Amino acid sequence: MNLFMRNKRCLLGWFTAFILSGWIVPESQAQSNRGADPLERELKILSQDPFSYVQTLEELVWFQEVSALESIYAISMGERASHLRNLGFWAASKMDARWLRLRLEKSAIHDDGIRRLFAIEALGLLGKSASIPALAKIVLQGQDEFEAVEAISALVKIGGKGALAVAETSMFVHTNEHVRLHSFWGVIELVGHPRAIGMLRRGLTDDRELIRQNASELLEVRSGNTVNEVPRRFRYRGGFDSIHRYIWKNSRKLDSPTISGFTSGCDRIRTALDRLSKTAPSHYHLVCLSLDKIEVREGLTTGVDVRSRTFSIRLGTVNTWTVDYLAEVLVHDAFHVYLYETGEKHDYHRGEEKCFQEAFWSRSQRLKHLGRADFDREIRRLLKNSHWTEKYDY
Repeated sequence: MNLFMRNKRCLLGWFTAFILSGWIVPESQAQSNRGADPLERELKILSQDPFSYVQTLEELVWFQEVSALESIYAISMGERASHLRNLGFWAASKMDARWLRLRLEKSAIHDDGIRRLFAIEALGLLGKSASIPALAKIVLQGQDEFEAVEAISALVKIGGKGALAVAETSMFVHTNEHVRLHSFWGVIELVGHPRAIGMLRRGLTDDRELIRQNASELLEVRSGNTVNEVPRRFRYRGGFDSIHRYIWKNSRKLDSPTISGFTSGCDRIRTALDRLSKTAPSHYHLVCLSLDKIEVREGLTTGVDVRSRTFSIRLGTVNTWTVDYLAEVLVHDAFHVYLYETGEKHDYHRGEEKCFQEAFWSRSQRLKHLGRADFDREIRRLLKNSHWTEKYDY
């Protein structure tokens, strides 16, 4: 066994040396990383080739290379593509879950606005009840809308009475309507629709006017929804292990999706994919990972079938959209598949909101100046569409 382990470590060393020798990394990229910690520099270079990066993380977990934790964390926090960012956090959790939890909790409060969002999301995927107090503080004492929404999602993934208490309190007293709505949906996910409605009805008789008002508002949203049937309770099946399984089972060198239909539309799709591969390679990896087919035909509704992993689009729509926007739409719909495959809520408001966010992060790789304020404006703009605000089914 010892001989096998030594041989395996040698293979990893040769593999890393090959990458670092510059065969697949431009000299300009190597120069830009020279100021970093040596191990972090190696991982940064490897992360530019997602297939190699996935394999390297597997090796680091295999050998329990705890000395790599800080480097993995730094690379993951700088990664805008959700699947690779959270794969890095998966690796860290397999080496020292407590270290990762404490590190994420610190980042969720002290880091910049983008990294706070990433840390809060990761705490939910890690799924440790010890994080409930930190997440509760973000929801009930913080002022940031999207961080509160992400923290509610994280709490619901963790589950339990503590998470339920925070979600219930938030749906009655939070000052932001969007957060209250997500809190209500979180309560439904935790205890089911009948009990959630029962909580709202009890809120109508509360002594406090604010609670009565917010309970009435949520009941009104429920009665005015466009989906007549009672929503089915969503059963969360996700987490770091789910993400790892999905990526690892597809961790071969990926080809672009098969493209069929009108020639002019297919050519434009190929141009968009080529643009994405150059400006946002980690999101190009997501598209190749999650979409098997792209069809350009008349009579089709633009969108994705998450079960067949097929994206469909009309020729007229392809020709109307810019190449850059078309690339973002491919990321958006590939992320629907990713959410479905990894056990997350993939449709309606919550699924669409996550896909809007992922498309924005792909844009931010192309337009380097985009930051957290741009993210907030863009997601608020997209969520104003009545299709996502009026439909109740969460």
